[in-house]
Amino acid sequence: MTPSSRIPRQLAAVASGLLASAVLAAPAPAQDARASGPLAEFLDATRGAEVWLEIRARHEDFRDAAFPERSRASTVRTAFGLRTASFRGLRFGAELENTTVVGSERFYDGLNDFTDRPLVLDPEGTTLNRVFASFEDASGVSLEVGRLRYTLHDGRFLGPDPWRQNDQVFDGAVLRGRALDLLDLEYAYFGAVNRPSGDDAPNGRSTMNTHVFDVTHRRGAALEASAFLVHIDLDETGEPAPKTLGVRVAGELDLAPRHLAHYRAELARQRGDDGTGRDINASRAALELGWEVVLGRAGRVTLRTGVERLGASSGAGDAPFITPLASANDFNGWIDRFVVTPDDGLVDRYVGASYTIDQVELTATWHDFAADRGGADYGSEWNVGLTWRPIPELELSGAVADYTARGFETDATSVAVWASFTP
Repeated sequence: MTPSSRIPRQLAAVASGLLASAVLAAPAPAQDARASGPLAEFLDATRGAEVWLEIRARHEDFRDAAFPERSRASTVRTAFGLRTASFRGLRFGAELENTTVVGSERFYDGLNDFTDRPLVLDPEGTTLNRVFASFEDASGVSLEVGRLRYTLHDGRFLGPDPWRQNDQVFDGAVLRGRALDLLDLEYAYFGAVNRPSGDDAPNGRSTMNTHVFDVTHRRGAALEASAFLVHIDLDETGEPAPKTLGVRVAGELDLAPRHLAHYRAELARQRGDDGTGRDINASRAALELGWEVVLGRAGRVTLRTGVERLGASSGAGDAPFITPLASANDFNGWIDRFVVTPDDGLVDRYVGASYTIDQVELTATWHDFAADRGGADYGSEWNVGLTWRPIPELELSGAVADYTARGFETDATSVAVWASFTP
């Protein structure tokens, strides 16, 4: 298949710059060591650059009862990046990302003609995933501008999409600072979002005017309390524009030797429009409690239970609470049935457990889904994952997700195996 996105001229220029920086990162000749002044500082920052390579090969088998065929997606993601060391508080960086289909294409990626198969959103292509400049002064105030990988708290409102081979990144700026030695302050402005669907997809890149304000107070691991405002205004016709005001508390409590309690509680109120002419006047609430038992240096067991409510709007015919820029796969199950909130809202009750021993981690979570308004049964889902890290540079993983429909959508099952290598 012809790649859905070709390397533009500016991408080649960035690649050349990365290679040049990598060359400069080689040990300096003896005469450079005697140099001084701004030029020497800049050369030192370049030679001290952080260079990374990430390779993730994945096969995903996705069955959906609504389609006559299943999707079998074998893809490889390769990311190459570089970030300079600090030069008088300044740092520069960039990352190139490529997704390639291995073997024959047997899945619908949102762009090809395999519409008789369910969507696996991993289209082929090469893109400039990140390019950025950052500055931090001696007081800790920092500014980062460019194409950024950004997460607000746990990614429920804005975040990347690390499960997909093509990441979700934002074009804009993030300003961070501290007030009264008590509060961490953050303001972010984003003029565009680059989605996992890729550069060639109609909604692969959307311009917007999105503002994020966040104030957080931390008292060690025991308490993180935040208040935030997220004003999303996507420019394209049919794109949503919600305004969300919320509070969040989370932490970890040492209750007994080798016993830890985890907690997280969130409340938010949302107004605006959903892009289809419907108003939003809805709320969100989430609560999660967890218990962790340390079994020694290498082992631990964690149990957790929680509920998330994405409310239906109070007005008849109005839209529910929505999160159009979220880290979608991290919430409401791995099948992604509820990336778009149903009109009657969503209540997700879940229980989960994880067991870690040495370099192996096993996780399992069960979700029960229902409508917020009317209480209709939306079905349930199992998620089971296994990860093994035989060496620090290599991660071998597998995941199974099984959604059982009851009056909403159709049954679906996803089985995926992958290997991630970061030399």
